[in-house]
Amino acid sequence: MAETVLLGGHTLTQHSEWADQFRRSTWQSWGQPLLDRYTELAQDHPVSLGLISTSATLILVALSSGQIRQLPQHIVMVDPLIEVQSRWRLRTVGLWGPLIRSVDWTVGKMPEEYQHTYKTVPYEALKALNKLCQRCARIQTLPEVPMTVFVSRNDPVVSPEKTQQFFRRYPWVQVHVLDSELHAMARLNGRPSVTNQDYKNQSIILRALMQCGLHSA
Repeated sequence: MAETVLLGGHTLTQHSEWADQFRRSTWQSWGQPLLDRYTELAQDHPVSLGLISTSATLILVALSSGQIRQLPQHIVMVDPLIEVQSRWRLRTVGLWGPLIRSVDWTVGKMPEEYQHTYKTVPYEALKALNKLCQRCARIQTLPEVPMTVFVSRNDPVVSPEKTQQFFRRYPWVQVHVLDSELHAMARLNGRPSVTNQDYKNQSIILRALMQCGLHSA
């Protein structure tokens, strides 16, 4: 059984309301809908998970803290957020965050994903994201759940080196580094300048999802 659970989504007309809700939220509340739905589904049958970026981090923290009692059958992760490339930007967001909307200092200086994030996500949410990363860094052990992790070799958002280092201690985790310059490289719809290699990477990831009972939605 395959199901898509969205942690957040909005249209342009809904942005103001969405941003206000996001501003008041914590990283713990981001993953609660995912945990609730997983718990409900896992009561009836084995569940596999396909996770991208922050959703993978939320599940890793939940697994390490024992919040997930009935373990997943398999987990596929794409560019999990273990540590961001520019840690100092995230750690000091409380200082410069309020200036984001008034000073367009990101143009031409930072990767496209950063520009989008810093302009559209409330800085309070980035502070919560920093707390999530700090919590992930304190993970000491994980339950033995089969995992397949795909890492973008030149990810502009998260550190591929830190991701590989994090999973190296778990022999049951298979880590695959793909030739990509994208973050969340399984998501290609609507992105500019998608290459043949990007589509090839997406096919590899989708094949892994299908093998553990998931499909693209």
